[in-house]
This record gives sequence, C-alpha cells and structure tokens, in this order.
Amino acid sequence: MKLFNFIAVSLLFSAFGLNSYAGFPPNNLHLLDDVNRPANITEEQFNQIVDTVISAWAPLAKEQGANLVGVKAWKDSTVNASAEQKGSQWIVNMYGGLARRPEITLDGFVLVVCHELGHHFGGHYFYKGDKWAAAEGQADYFATDVCAKKIFSTFSRSNPRFREGVPPAVKAKCDTTWKTQPLQDLCYRSSAGGLSLANLLAVLGKTAAPHFETPDPTVVKASIDSHPNAQCRLDTYFAGAVCGAPYNVHDIPGKNVPQGNNSKEAEMVASKVSCTAANSPVGSRPNCWFKSQLTMGRN
Repeated sequence: MKLFNFIAVSLLFSAFGLNSYAGFPPNNLHLLDDVNRPANITEEQFNQIVDTVISAWAPLAKEQGANLVGVKAWKDSTVNASAEQKGSQWIVNMYGGLARRPEITLDGFVLVVCHELGHHFGGHYFYKGDKWAAAEGQADYFATDVCAKKIFSTFSRSNPRFREGVPPAVKAKCDTTWKTQPLQDLCYRSSAGGLSLANLLAVLGKTAAPHFETPDPTVVKASIDSHPNAQCRLDTYFAGAVCGAPYNVHDIPGKNVPQGNNSKEAEMVASKVSCTAANSPVGSRPNCWFKSQLTMGRN
C-alpha cells in the first residue's frame, strides 16, 4: 500500500524475476527529509501501525500459503512504500521518509500500509500480465473498502471525533450507505485518511489539491493498472469508504480464474464482493481508472 500525470511504477527485480509495486510515483522528496524533525507520526507510532495492519492479515496470508512480512525502515528517507512477493514471502516495505511528510496523518499512513497490502489481497483488477499484484487503483479501493474498515473498527472510541467538520459531500454519501453512527463515523474517518494521501499525491504531481466535491470526470476506455492522478485516487478512496458490499477476506477475488485474472469472468467473480454500477448507487470504482467489462456494449 502501494498511493501527477503519474507514470506507472513497476520496479523490476530482475535477479528474482519478480515485480515490486510502489504506492507512489518516483520522486526526490527524500532530499527534504530530516529524521530529527518533528512529524505527525513518531517512530513508535510508525512501527505500531505497520505491526497492527500486518498482524491483522498475517493469518489470512497463511490461508493463501504465504508468510506476510512488514519491513519497517524508519530511518530510510524514501518517500514511498512498496509490495513484493518472493516465493512464499509476501512483503510490505514501509519507509520513514513517507511517514514524516507533513501531508501524512496517522490515518493516512494506515491507508498507505493498507494500499500495499491491497496489492497482495485486493484481487481484480490486476496489473496486466501479473498473476498476483492488484493494480494501483484496485489497491487504493481495497485500502478503504476492506482494510481501513477492519483496522479502524477497533478504534471505536476515537472514531466519533471525525463527525466534526465532515464535508457535506462526504456526509451525504457516507450516510446513504451507513445507517448507524458507528459505521458513519468509520466512513468519515476512512475518507479523511484518503484526503491526507491525495494531498501528498498532488504535491508529488504538482497539481491542484483534490476535493471530494470535484470528482475526476475522466472516463477511461479500458481499465488502467498504473497510478491514477491525485483527484482520481481520492475518488477511489472515497468510493471504497462508502461501498457497503460484503467482502470475503478469506478469498482474493478474481485471482487464478482460468480465463485470466483480468478477464470478464474474473470481474464477474469480483463483482460479488464489490460495489458495481449495477448493484450499488454509490461506492463503485471510479471511471477515471476502471472500465467494467460487464457493462460494455450496453450504451
């Protein structure tokens, strides 16, 4: 978990024949990092967040025959994060340089870890030609649709404070899906974390700050697997937060479907555990990166 006219980042580990997927495009923000400068996140919090998310999914990784590993590189100034697989080792690499960025809140950092976890567990839509890695947009969607809901639900005492100052656009959609205050608060919190990440993405891409009220109007002709722009990624985080479709954490939707991970058949499998234009008025993956094969030819 992997996060601007951004170019896809697929760092090829040729020595192993494996890919590592970064949450953010390449950047030189590490040059501005200072490990001694006060930040929103302390080293203790950094380690605790990584451990909390990884421990929550480690048993689910074992069900897939894998060992989930969280690498905590606090002193590394890299402003990024990445996911990779080496045999049965499913790895999430987290760097202190990212956690120390002023745009990143505690919850924003949780979502970065969730994004990288999403490359492993998010399922359809996948990176083209890859058998395991969910695409960037799908990893973003998983971060709020599945991971954040699981992690933030354990912090029920602090969730109500996110009810204060909720943007009208967020309140309207969160309240449409979720009818109880605890679930609404959870939706507000996940959305706020997504905004933290999107603000950093806008800095990286030197674009205007994204807003919930101004969704990306782009409609792609085919799904993309690379990093969408900052506004599109905020739209995706928000969509995941408001999606109320039941999700089976014991399965990776669409993975290893005989017709292919990005086939129409794989999407049909994944649609059973995600919001789609057909089954939900809110919460489907945005058209700025995702093109459903199930609706092609209807218009």
